[in-house]
Amino acid sequence: MQREVLLALVPNAEDLAARPLPASPAIVSLFAGTLDLATQLGADLDLLARDAVSRHLIDLVALVLGARGDTAELARGRGLAAAQLMVMKRYVMDQLSDPKLSVRDVAARHGVSVRYVQQLFERSGTTFTKFLLEQRLLSAHQRLTNALLRAATVTQIASDCGFGDESTFNRVFRRRFGATPSDIRVEGLRRSGILFRNGSSSD
Repeated sequence: MQREVLLALVPNAEDLAARPLPASPAIVSLFAGTLDLATQLGADLDLLARDAVSRHLIDLVALVLGARGDTAELARGRGLAAAQLMVMKRYVMDQLSDPKLSVRDVAARHGVSVRYVQQLFERSGTTFTKFLLEQRLLSAHQRLTNALLRAATVTQIASDCGFGDESTFNRVFRRRFGATPSDIRVEGLRRSGILFRNGSSSD
């Protein structure tokens, strides 16, 4: 982190060396979680995403160091909110297999209100429900086209992605991808060379 960037947000940052941090444990925990997540995803992020994450982390550092006034408000509305949303999305991704996962679970897990979670997703251009469904569908599509998972049934894949009802899964999947899960699976196996055009196996 560039010294001038930090001092612009927290002018007395250098005076805080070797002193107890004034920030709340919640903010420190969020900073640590965001840094860990950024490290994990670093190689998969494009330059714009990396720049955004860097700015979010700088805002969190400012809050950890006790930023006040307008700077604190800016950091909370920008870096804190963005970091919370990023951590929440990762939590959702890790819990996709739970068919009962709800916005209430996410709110309880992160110690905020249901409405706050909804607002974070809405500000990003979607809703919690739409994000959850899209990630489940993308996960199912990836599994259906993965030749290494060809032994898994469509029903099993639907269940693993959090769909409790197969008919609902088939309907929303077809609406999203324009083909049934079975059709996507067959096409994926053909492209990988597992199936020939006549449907026979290459094994």
